Amino acid sequence: MDVYMYRGDQGFCSVECRCRQIYMDEMKELEESTKAMLASSRHYCRSIGQVKSGRRRDIDHYNHHIDC
Repeated sequence: MDVYMYRGDQGFCSVECRCRQIYMDEMKELEESTKAMLASSRHYCRSIGQVKSGRRRDIDHYNHHIDC
């Protein structure tokens, strides 16, 4: 009986089973990296929004003092 190894400690009964596990691991890694990228993108967009709203407050504050 042949054993097909993967990552040094996982043995599989066939090449097909081994390939299926490799594929599932790759999909999981892709999903995790996509989630991380989206989270980073959301954080970046939020921080830009805060900067823009902060500038808007500064402009409003400045305009208020000019009107007084």
